[in-house]
Amino acid sequence: MPVSQLYVRFGAGHNLRLRGRMRQRFFDAAEQGEDHAKSVYEDALKVDISTNIRGVVQRQYEGIRAAHDEVNRLRDSVQNLDA
Repeated sequence: MPVSQLYVRFGAGHNLRLRGRMRQRFFDAAEQGEDHAKSVYEDALKVDISTNIRGVVQRQYEGIRAAHDEVNRLRDSVQNLDA
């Protein structure tokens, strides 16, 4: 399960408990994980693989990118709450 979904499932309900630095650490860790996953898939797509496998990897990569964007969106929306 992508980190963004974990936040939505477990973190959003307890959003009031995650404040300031702790919230920032949560999103830093989530973004780091999503960045790493995105990088691994980008590298995999550079390798010469069969068309069938490439299709699977591409679909998974699109999901990783969507999760990465969602983490960034959640981070930004939560930072706006602190402002």
